[in-house]
Amino acid sequence: MAIYIGGTGSSNLLDDYEEGSWTPQMHDGNGSNVVLSNTSGVCKYSKIGRIVNVTFQVTRDEAGSKTGRLEITQLPFQSISAAQLMAGSWWMDRGTGNDTSGGGIYVLGSATKFRLVNPTAVHTNQSGDDAAKAATRYLEFSQWANGRHIYGNLTYMSV
Repeated sequence: MAIYIGGTGSSNLLDDYEEGSWTPQMHDGNGSNVVLSNTSGVCKYSKIGRIVNVTFQVTRDEAGSKTGRLEITQLPFQSISAAQLMAGSWWMDRGTGNDTSGGGIYVLGSATKFRLVNPTAVHTNQSGDDAAKAATRYLEFSQWANGRHIYGNLTYMSV
C-alpha cells in the first residue's frame, strides 16, 4: 500500500521506513577513539522518509587522561548540510543523586556525529555553586566520570 502525504505525486510518496540498532562511537578533542559501552537493546533508531529518531545509552569505559570536547559518532545516517542545533536532549547519571540534567544535542551538518550541549545548571556534584556551572559550551571529558552513563534521544534530518 502506498502512502502519499500532501498529494499523489511521486515527491509526496512516503516509501522509506527503516528501524534497527546502531553502535555509537566516541572521540575526544584530539580525535582519538574512546572506549565506551552501549547498553544492549537501547541504542535504536527509526527512519521515516528523511527524519531519523535515535535513542542511546552509553557508558564511559576508559579511565585516563582524555581531554577536550567529546563527540559521539556513527549516527546511522548522515545529516543534512545545515547544522541542527536542538535535535534532542540528554542527561548524565553521576551516581550521587545529583545527576546532571543534560542539555540539548547539536548534530553537525553533513556528518554522522553530534555534541552534547552543556546545561547552564550545575555540572559537578556541588549543587548551587556558581563556580560549578558549565564553563564550556559542549560536554568535555573532564566533566564525565569513568563508569557513568549518559542517556539521550534525538531527531534529525538526513540527506
